Amino acid sequence: MYVYHAFTPLGVRLVARTVGLDLGPHSWVVGGLAAGATVGIASLSWHLYERPINDLKRRFDVRLRAAPGATLAGLGPTDEPADRTVQRASAGATRQSG
Repeated sequence: MYVYHAFTPLGVRLVARTVGLDLGPHSWVVGGLAAGATVGIASLSWHLYERPINDLKRRFDVRLRAAPGATLAGLGPTDEPADRTVQRASAGATRQSG
């Protein structure tokens, strides 16, 4: 929708002029027709273009692997099990509050 919304008011005015209607420069009718046209064009784009491209993902087997030395959320590499790390964090929080 973000691609089409800027152009649909112009398109609505051009179509209106072609048909012989004068909708004025700041008409609510232009806004309503442009909003409807934007949703319609976006729907067509989804069904005819975007969804077929997304369906191609099913044809490929992609597995994400962590790079060597990768860190989790910028916390730094750790060899400790997750539950032990949580216990250490909880113990630190208890000490600070006590």
